Amino acid sequence: MIDFSFVQKLDWCEIAALLAANDRIALFDYFEQRRGAIPFVGQIETTNACSFRCLTCPRGRRNMSRTVGHMTETLFQGLVAQMQEYSSGYYPKNLYQ
Repeated sequence: MIDFSFVQKLDWCEIAALLAANDRIALFDYFEQRRGAIPFVGQIETTNACSFRCLTCPRGRRNMSRTVGHMTETLFQGLVAQMQEYSSGYYPKNLYQ
């Protein structure tokens, strides 16, 4: 996902110049200076049980050694509570209460 305020801060001419100069460090720094301090997406995967065989996933490649299972509701609620500090600009505080 893309944070649209991040996209609005970009100068495409400056990006093109950094790409032309093949200066990866300067390009990385350029993007880092423009991203927001608050995470835009908080994603929690509640299970590792999946029938897909994605090449980028250890479960999909059948390389995962941990037990297949599901996250408990208590752990999920604890993670959401920890994330609420960062979500005040995006969601109402009582969304998960």
